[in-house]
Amino acid sequence: FFDAAGGGVTFSGGECMLQIDFLEEILKECKKNGIHTAVDTAGHVPFEFFERIIPYTDLFLYDVKCFDSDKHRQYTGVENQLILKNLKILLAKSTPVWIRIPIIPTVNDTEEELQRIKEYLSSCGIPEKVELLPYHAMGEHKYAAIGKETQIFSVKEKEKMTELKKIFSGSWIDKTFRYWIGESTKNKAWAYLKIAKDSLENYIKEFGESEKTKLAYKELMIAE
Repeated sequence: FFDAAGGGVTFSGGECMLQIDFLEEILKECKKNGIHTAVDTAGHVPFEFFERIIPYTDLFLYDVKCFDSDKHRQYTGVENQLILKNLKILLAKSTPVWIRIPIIPTVNDTEEELQRIKEYLSSCGIPEKVELLPYHAMGEHKYAAIGKETQIFSVKEKEKMTELKKIFSGSWIDKTFRYWIGESTKNKAWAYLKIAKDSLENYIKEFGESEKTKLAYKELMIAE
């Protein structure tokens, strides 16, 4: 099945990393059998947990819900310092990471909030991909089924999601600069290029050069 589909196994949750002993063992077995592995995590665990599974994980799907720590605590119950710290270390190790940002109306759906997330990511390293995920209401009936109340958010319009995605366009997303198309108006492309180059050079100064940074720099030159 995996050979035909070109897929693998994704471990999610809840938070799968809270079951670190089981997760480590099953990831090992997957790798022994040549199965691609992905771990979907919110990142609020000791970094030692990441160190245990990095050798057996092909890809981390990493949630960044909100940059404002107070707001993060209000809606998730925890602050985000540990989450952001773990992400920075993970990217510094050149670990394959996809950033996933769920867009929640009235919580993190402003240009200011997403710009702060983008600036933090630029200071950390180069993730392989950034995804903005629209809010959906599929879980509301589950709360009703167990007699619990939950805050209801409106679903974001497609046009608004398109506008928010532009905040991340023109940077290092996907490393191949596919998102530069359409950003040449008002000199946006050149402004984003400078930000990307400065971020990459600062990253190399702090963590040294690698094959990954060489590839990123090559793509920068092509884009220029």
